[in-house]
Formats: sequence, C-alpha cells, structure tokens
Amino acid sequence: MKLQEAFDTVKSFKKIIEKQIPELKFSIEYVPYKKVFRECWREDVPSPEHKFSSGVYLFCDEKDTVIYIGKATLGNLAHRMWDHLIPVTSDASDVPEFANNPWVTDNYKPDICEIIHKGDFTISAIIVKPKELSSLLEVYLQTLHFMREGKISALNNQIG
Repeated sequence: MKLQEAFDTVKSFKKIIEKQIPELKFSIEYVPYKKVFRECWREDVPSPEHKFSSGVYLFCDEKDTVIYIGKATLGNLAHRMWDHLIPVTSDASDVPEFANNPWVTDNYKPDICEIIHKGDFTISAIIVKPKELSSLLEVYLQTLHFMREGKISALNNQIG
C-alpha cells in the first residue's frame, strides 16, 4: 500500500463511519513528511505542532510503500515514533545509523533492515481527534493493507 492510498482511504473510511454512526464525530489531519529520516532526524517529527498529538503514523520506504503502521493514543506521537528507532548512532558527519535497532539486529527482513539501518525511510502521520479513535484507524489501515497486499506491512507483526 502506498502512502497516498492510505491517506485517501482514511478520508473514505471517515465518511463511512460518520454515515453509519452519525453521533460519532472525529477529525483527521494528514501530516506527510517527505524528507528521508536520516536527513531530518534532529527535527521534530512529524512536526513541532504535532509531536504531542495522537493518531496513526506510517513508516514508508523510498517508493512511498508503507512498511509499518503504528499508533499513538496518549498525546505522544513523537515519543511512539522514536520508540521504534532508538538507539541511534552517528559518525563525525552527524549522519545517523540505526544499527542497534531491533528491526535491524533481529535481521527481521534483510531488505527492510537496510532501509531502517541507514535511515532511508519517511514517517508521516494522521492526527486523530478524539484520540480514542486512533486504535480504530490503525486496525483499519493494517487490515486494509492485509486485504490489498495479501500480507501485513513489512515491519508489523500482527493486526492491532
């Protein structure tokens, strides 16, 4: 599943939910991040105004293919993203490497390990209000990915 497809699908999902359950109102905001992480790792990701938000975050490879779908439900979006990336090391040129990341050290999937190791991925987010609906959106996107691709996203272990 591509990042834009995920964003577009969420719009449709929101309309369906609001039609089926009119009293359930929620808002979504897309925060795409187009720099690869190794180039922006010292910046606030997904953005300074969203780091304490709740929602769903998507790790993507260089082709904008979604490789991980996660959620933050406690107003801790930046913290949850970083949970997946620590520990980070950098050389004298301040280029980060994520060699000690569990996705890398566990040799989860060699092609994906290299992307994570070098920081060659982007992280985008979908901010969700109320925050309690973040889990619903995460499961929806993971299920959709499974149905369309025949498998869960590369770095997810399960749906939900």
